[in-house]
Amino acid sequence: DDLDLTFRLHLDQWDIDFLAFPPVGEEGVTRPVGLWHQRNRWAEGGYQRYLDYWRLILLNRMGTRKTIDLFMFWVTQYVMPTAAVPDF
Repeated sequence: DDLDLTFRLHLDQWDIDFLAFPPVGEEGVTRPVGLWHQRNRWAEGGYQRYLDYWRLILLNRMGTRKTIDLFMFWVTQYVMPTAAVPDF
């Protein structure tokens, strides 16, 4: 899993860059149901990384800037959407 590898590399103090146009193509999802399932898998996988590595993240093994960035990403990707769903 590329997200798991990225977390582990960050925790081991590697510098990771963003590549806007990767040379590897991907096979696009052609149906809305398939897109829904794909995005759910991605969300579950991303959330699982936080569950797997939360202790190391809190120990600030990546440095302050990366830890804050990771925390803000978690807030925008997981906390805010959850809070936006009303409680019925």
